[in-house]
Amino acid sequence: MWNSQIEYFSREHRVIAYDQRGHGRSDKPEKGYSIQNLSDDLYSFTQNLNIKRFTLIGHSMGGMTAMVFALDHPEKISKLILIGTDAKSTLSLRIMLWTLLHFLPYSTFAEGSDIKYHKPTEKMKKDAVERALRTPRYAAYECFREFCTKYDIRDRVSGIKIPTLIIVGEKDSLTPIKLSQYMNRQIEGSRLIIVPDCKHMPMIEKPGKVNAIIDEFINEAGYK
Repeated sequence: MWNSQIEYFSREHRVIAYDQRGHGRSDKPEKGYSIQNLSDDLYSFTQNLNIKRFTLIGHSMGGMTAMVFALDHPEKISKLILIGTDAKSTLSLRIMLWTLLHFLPYSTFAEGSDIKYHKPTEKMKKDAVERALRTPRYAAYECFREFCTKYDIRDRVSGIKIPTLIIVGEKDSLTPIKLSQYMNRQIEGSRLIIVPDCKHMPMIEKPGKVNAIIDEFINEAGYK
């Protein structure tokens, strides 16, 4: 998902993209997919690599993880960037994901291109399926069950005091603009950017635009 960002930012920065548990080449246990566990995984990961302080970027469930991490370990983050995420899942999202996971083939759920992308190309559709199918159905189910039924940091999100950039696609139906606007109001000094003509995956649909937004935020004087 982050290939365009890795290529762009690795020219001047050390960039690390890791697979959360259940995803990619990481272990895929049957249980243990709470957002808190995912945050704890990230902490262990940074400790093992001796990473002292860094900019943290998270998308969707990764953004949820990033916010919990920022609340638990603010001393480790210089800047926080949240893309297409929220402080609590909506009822419509819970109903949609439940339906997709229970009544449709997993490959259909894995693609979800019309939900994720504004105008998906054939390559976007193909890449989405290949990427998602690396995560077994049970792991996807556990992840969604956790953040759909147990994740809610609305009473804590105002505790994030790190310089924060919030990015959301103009047409995102999974994490609509109003959810990013809520986080923007709650996180003091945060900045909200709405990316036009894209849905839930602005870093894939509009990589040049998103890279420029992130680059400006990272390098902005007085915001380090």
